[in-house]
Amino acid sequence: MLRTRSFRWAVVLHALLAALLSATPLFNLLGYEHALVVGWLAAFTAPWVGAEVARGERHAGEAVVWPVVALLPGLMVILANAVRVTNCNVIEGLKFFLLLPVANAAIGGAIGFLIGSVGASSRGPRASRNGGLRSLLLLGVPLSFVICAAWQFYAEPSIVIHSHILGYFAGSLYDEHVIIDRALLGLRAVTVLWVLGLLWLARGRNKVTALLAVMVVLCIDNVAGEKTGYQHGRAAVEAALPTRVERPGVVIHLPAGVAPETAKAIADDHVFRLKQLEKKLDLKFQSTLHSYVYRSAAEKALLMGARDTYFAKPWLSEIHIHGFDVPHPQLAHELAHVVAAEFGSALLKISARYEVWPNMGLVEGLAEALSPPTALDNNDDAARAMMALGRAPDMVNIIQPTGFWRQAPGRAYTVAGSFIAYLMQQHGPEPLKRVYRRGDFQEVYGVSLAELVDRWTIWLNVKPTTTSERSRVDSQTRQPAIFQRTCAHEIARLRTAAAKALPENAVRVYETIVEHLPADISAKVDLALAKRRAGHTTDFLKDADALLDGQDISPQQRDRLQGARGDALWELGKLDGAAADANAIRERSSDPATRRLMWVKHWSLKQPAETQQALRDKLVKGKGDEVYLVTLEALAAARPHDTTPSYLVGRALHTAHAWEPAVARLKLATKHPDPEIASEAWRLTAECYFWLHRYEPAAEAMQHHLDVAPTSGDKARAADWLERIAWTAAEAPTR
Repeated sequence: MLRTRSFRWAVVLHALLAALLSATPLFNLLGYEHALVVGWLAAFTAPWVGAEVARGERHAGEAVVWPVVALLPGLMVILANAVRVTNCNVIEGLKFFLLLPVANAAIGGAIGFLIGSVGASSRGPRASRNGGLRSLLLLGVPLSFVICAAWQFYAEPSIVIHSHILGYFAGSLYDEHVIIDRALLGLRAVTVLWVLGLLWLARGRNKVTALLAVMVVLCIDNVAGEKTGYQHGRAAVEAALPTRVERPGVVIHLPAGVAPETAKAIADDHVFRLKQLEKKLDLKFQSTLHSYVYRSAAEKALLMGARDTYFAKPWLSEIHIHGFDVPHPQLAHELAHVVAAEFGSALLKISARYEVWPNMGLVEGLAEALSPPTALDNNDDAARAMMALGRAPDMVNIIQPTGFWRQAPGRAYTVAGSFIAYLMQQHGPEPLKRVYRRGDFQEVYGVSLAELVDRWTIWLNVKPTTTSERSRVDSQTRQPAIFQRTCAHEIARLRTAAAKALPENAVRVYETIVEHLPADISAKVDLALAKRRAGHTTDFLKDADALLDGQDISPQQRDRLQGARGDALWELGKLDGAAADANAIRERSSDPATRRLMWVKHWSLKQPAETQQALRDKLVKGKGDEVYLVTLEALAAARPHDTTPSYLVGRALHTAHAWEPAVARLKLATKHPDPEIASEAWRLTAECYFWLHRYEPAAEAMQHHLDVAPTSGDKARAADWLERIAWTAAEAPTR
C-alpha cells in the first residue's frame, strides 16, 4: 500500500493541507476547526485508498487502517506547529481529530472498499468500464454527502451539520463554546456500525445476511439520530415547540406551558417589530414569518446548535431566538434579515455576489441599522469612538464579502450598522434596497464605495466624541476577533466550567486560564474576583490592589474590581475605605448603571449598623430579599423625604412584575436628587404603566426619561419605547 498512487496522494494532500492550516489563524492548532477541515479532505481521499485495498485483495480491515495512516503526516505537522502556536488542550484536540478526520477516513475507506470490491476481478473492456464507474462513484459518493448536507442546511431549521462522512459542523463562527457532546458521540458510535456493515457487505460470503445487517444499521441510525440529537429536523423542532400563536403574516412557535399572557406579549412584540420594519423600509412584507422561540440557550443548542447565537434563515422566512423577554433585545435584528429577503438575492434572499457568496457587511449592517441599540451608545457614537481609539475596521473592507468575518463582531456590526444607517438617512431606503442584492454601489449610487465611506466618515466626525463614549467603547472593543485569540474554544470551555463550579473549584479553573493566558488582564481580573467569591479575602485584596495600580486594565474591569474591593472592605467593617471606593467609581465610571449602584452603596454606608447589614446582604451577597424590603419600607416610612428607599422598593416590585404597587414607589423616586436615578425611575414607571395598559401616562413617563436619558443608546431605546406605546395604544381597541 505504501507504493500505491492513491495512498501517496492522500499522504501528500494531508501534509500540504496541514502546512497551509499551520499558517492560518484559528486553524493553526490542533482543535475543532483544524480537525473539521482535515476531516473534509479525508472524506474525499479515504474512498480512493479503500478502493485500492479492494483492488489488491487485501484484508478488509486495511481499508480502514490505511486511510487513517494517511492522516498521520499531517497530524505530525500540526503537532510540531505547537512549538510556535500555543495549544491549550492537546488532549481535547486529539479527541476532535479522532471524532472528525479519523472517523471520516474510516467510513470513507469502508465506502471505497465496497465500491472497489464491485467487479474487482473483471478483465478486459469490462474492467475498463468498471474502472470508470468506480472512479465516478469514488468522487460522487462523498460529493453527494456534501450536496445532502448543503440541502439540509438550506431546507431544515438547524445550522449544525452531522454527517457520517463529513463529520460535525458547529454552524456559527460566533459560538466559541464548541464541545464534544452527546450528539457527536452518538453519531460516531453509529459510524462504527456503518463501517462494520459496509465491510461485511463488501467481503461477506452471505450477501443477504450482510444486506440485512446494513438495513439494521440504517434503522439504528434513524433512532439514535433522534435520541442523541444528530438528526433533529423540522418535525422534531416543532414537536419541541408545540404552542403556535398566529397573527397576520406571523406564526410563532413556543414551548409547551408558556403562560397565555406571555405568549400574547411575545406575539405583540413580533407584530410591532414587523410593522416598524415595513415602515422604515417602505415595503409590505409578502411572506409568512415563522419565529421559533426557545425557552433557553440550552434548549436551542440541543435542537438547533448555535447555543449563544440568534439567527435567521431569510430564504425560509424563519428566525430562531431564545428567551421570553419583551421587548426582546435581538428580535428586530433577526426580523430585519427576513424582511430584507423581499429585495435580496434569488437563492439565499440576502446580499450575495453570484447568488451564493454572502456579503455579510451589508447583511448585518442593514439589520443593525434597522434595530434599536442594545449597548449604551448608538452605532454612530460607538463608531466615532472606535475611530478615535484607532479600533474602527476599514469600512470598505467590511463591506467586501470576506472582510467582515476577519473582524471582532462588536466592531464589525457597529461600524457597518452606522454606515448603512447613514446611507438610509442621506438617500432613503430605495437605493439601499437596490444595492443590497449584489453590493454594486457604483451602479446604484453613482459613486464608488470608497467615496461613500469617505463622506460617511466626514459626516460622522462632525460631532466630537466624549470621554465617556471612548471609555465605554474601549471596554467593549478590546477583545479581538476569534481568529486572533489564543485557544478561543478552550478558554470559552474553561469559563463555562468556572461559571458552573463551586467557588473554590472556580478559582482553580481561573488559575488554569491565567496559565494559558499569562499576559491577559481580563483573565487576571476574573481570577481575583473568583478568589473574592471563594472567601479568599486577603488574597483578593492583594491581587486587586496590584491590578488597580496597573495601566492595562480597561475602564469596565477597573469598575468591577474596585467595586468588589469596596464590598470586601464593607464586610470587613472598613467603612471609610468602602465609601471611598464607591465614590471614586461613581465619579469615574462611564456606565450609568454602575454609577447608580455606587450612589446606592454610598448612601447605604451612611445608614445605622442594623440597617446596613440588611442592605449589604442584598447589594453585596444578593440574598435576604424579604428582610431587605422590610428594611426599606421602614426607612421610607420613617423618612418620607428620602426617595432612595422608594426607588429600591419600586425597582424590586418592577422586577417581580408587581406593576401597580411599583408605580406608587417609582413616582416618588422620580424626584430623586441623583438625576440618573430619577431618569431610571421614569423609565421603570413608564414600563409599569405600559403593562397596566395605561398608555397615556406610560408615554408621558417615557418622554420624561428620553429628555434626561444619560446616553445615546438610552435615548434611542426610549424613543423606540414611545413608538411601541403609540402602536399598542392604537391597536388595543382592535384586539
